[in-house]
Amino acid sequence: MSDNKIIRKNPLFEFYVEDKHLVITNEDYIKDNCVINLNSISHLELIRGSSFFNKIIEFIIGFWQELESDILRIHLKNGHKDILLTNCNI
Repeated sequence: MSDNKIIRKNPLFEFYVEDKHLVITNEDYIKDNCVINLNSISHLELIRGSSFFNKIIEFIIGFWQELESDILRIHLKNGHKDILLTNCNI
């Protein structure tokens, strides 16, 4: 396992390509673990954490989240898969 595939070590989060599939391993959020055929991916999108203004609105209406997280959205031919990137070295 090469360190260039690891974006968080504790808990482990890594992704790599193997046999024309994208393999994602996330020990923090087991539901993120998956193997995706590269041919089914249309594009990737990195959704950054909310802005300060959005955090104020979320706090006022009661949707405050304590963790700052980004999302890696994998757009597939038949939908999308969101991968939560909490405390990752983006």
